[in-house]
Amino acid sequence: MAHGLHPQGRRTRTDTMTLSPCLIGIDVSKAQLDVCVHTSERDRCFAVANDAGGIKKLCKRLKALQPERIVLEATGGYERTVLAALQSAELPVARINPRQARDFGKASGILAKTDRLDARLLARYGAALKPEITKPVSENLQRLRALVARRRQLRDMRASEACRKAQAIFEDMRVEIGLSIATLTAAITKISKEIARLIAGQKQFAQRADLLRSVPGIGPVAAATVMAELPELGTLTKKQIAALVGVAPFACQSGTWRGRQRCIGGRKSVRDLLFMAALSATRTKSPLADFYKRLCQAGKPHKCALIALLRKLVVTLNAIARDAKPYAA
Repeated sequence: MAHGLHPQGRRTRTDTMTLSPCLIGIDVSKAQLDVCVHTSERDRCFAVANDAGGIKKLCKRLKALQPERIVLEATGGYERTVLAALQSAELPVARINPRQARDFGKASGILAKTDRLDARLLARYGAALKPEITKPVSENLQRLRALVARRRQLRDMRASEACRKAQAIFEDMRVEIGLSIATLTAAITKISKEIARLIAGQKQFAQRADLLRSVPGIGPVAAATVMAELPELGTLTKKQIAALVGVAPFACQSGTWRGRQRCIGGRKSVRDLLFMAALSATRTKSPLADFYKRLCQAGKPHKCALIALLRKLVVTLNAIARDAKPYAA
């Protein structure tokens, strides 16, 4: 009798789960991880706690199954710990955009939403579309991302406080808000220094930052943000990097109707910051500023010309990172 077979020749339950190629879907919440094991025979679901003990058990269990691919969504940071653990266990895990998963569910006719259904949907998404495996991120890059994100949070809080101060009626309230703004400003300064130290202390970071800052309009904050939140820079084509940032125009046509091209999606934090960098570049004496002026002189609206300049800036940064050569005016 072959190992793993029932005396009457049928496969045992364990053998089916172990030998059949399987796709794993993981729905991540703050307290729990709902897991679906999808095979050609059937789907099996279970749940573990989203803590150190639960993640350790999950990695051990999934390692034994030898999955073809594990799919989970980006869920505001709750997925980072389990993602890092699965990558450390050398398991093929892909983190996808939640919008793509929901669109896939709607296209599949799945309108209900529960944690278990979401896990099953992610497993089937992996089986159908084979999303790209997410590459592990170094500890230094993780820290740079955390510092950049924290600096942005503090900056947004300071902007909100400045609006509240302008609207405050009583002097004592304006004084109190002013103290809050001073505290936030000191925290931003501290974070900025930590970012600068981290970049200066890593040779690869320092070299990349120098290359990026050679481009007109790109300062220390913009360079750090691009390095932290756009690590694909230099590895993609100009069309791919423009689409990733969200500055690539997409056609909108049907039959004889021709709609306006629109930029859709992308990484908002990077795009917002590079928009300000593009605006700064228009005030320099550089080919980028000349490009913007030509568009305006040709009758393009100010914002349209600025978006075109933003796309050119993204493409330029991508080329500089790819070739490892500074900007040449």
